[in-house]
Amino acid sequence: MPKNLKNFFIFIIKVSISIVLLIFLFSRIDLTKTLFYIRTLEPFYFMCALLIFLGVVTLGIARWSVLLRALKRDLPLSRIFVSHCGGLFFNVFLPSTIGGDIARTVDLSLHTKDSSSIFATVFLDRACGLFAMSLIAFCASLFAYFFGITRDFRIFLFIAILVFLATSLFFLIFNKKFFNLFNRVIRFNLLRNYLAKFHNCCYSFRSQKKVLIKAILLSLVIQGGFSVAFYFIGLSLGIKLNIAHFLVLAPIINTVSLLPISFGGLGLRDNVAVVLFSNLGVASDKIAAMTLIIFAFLFFIGVAGGIIYGATLYNRRL
Repeated sequence: MPKNLKNFFIFIIKVSISIVLLIFLFSRIDLTKTLFYIRTLEPFYFMCALLIFLGVVTLGIARWSVLLRALKRDLPLSRIFVSHCGGLFFNVFLPSTIGGDIARTVDLSLHTKDSSSIFATVFLDRACGLFAMSLIAFCASLFAYFFGITRDFRIFLFIAILVFLATSLFFLIFNKKFFNLFNRVIRFNLLRNYLAKFHNCCYSFRSQKKVLIKAILLSLVIQGGFSVAFYFIGLSLGIKLNIAHFLVLAPIINTVSLLPISFGGLGLRDNVAVVLFSNLGVASDKIAAMTLIIFAFLFFIGVAGGIIYGATLYNRRL
């Protein structure tokens, strides 16, 4: 099967999964009520959420810039900004956030002629985000447990798995013996050689601890900001839960929505949020309104990123 045709079928399958998940969601909620909650939301809290969300996106550009500048390449901030905008667009309009990461890698690789180094920064960008997300969720879950906010064992189990995955990922990146064991499993020499080159680029950041610390600190602000934006969206809809609930649950919802089985996490994010927040006594209609607003934020930011990316395409001569 030709590669383009195969990609098309994968795209159709993932869009179909999103549609099925949305149909399942709408069968469990009153869509009229959901739309009513969205129309009558509190503007002040909504604007707070929007501003925080925009701030999170801006800090995401800053985090990637920190990693890219460590490569000592001639990469102006405007070029990084445009490439990141392209990633935001493809994150929404391709079946998963992997599409946006590939777009960023390809875009700057054409500029630097070094795909391994660029891919390493994109990978570390994601790894720092995952580590920060798991750390925030872990600390918030401890707070929630000791103060009796939530003691759901399933949530703690998922967070433990998230912490394990984040720790294992950093161990894989910065431990050559562990990586070599992993790389031996790869049968194709071309892929094995590329991964070895890619790993060397990632491993080189081990000697740049200040860069990694700065990237992780930015990640903590980004992931915390996303949870706070989630909290303000909830307030705008009349969902009055402790902010600790959002610091615990938002990372879980965000992690699950990254799975490459649906279109931009649509449907998957909504159903997971309904399951988690319903256990806290929140009406499913309000939860659906909350997640649809989040998708709207992602959608319009992605469209804006696509416009910026497209408008500069000719000047970049890609």
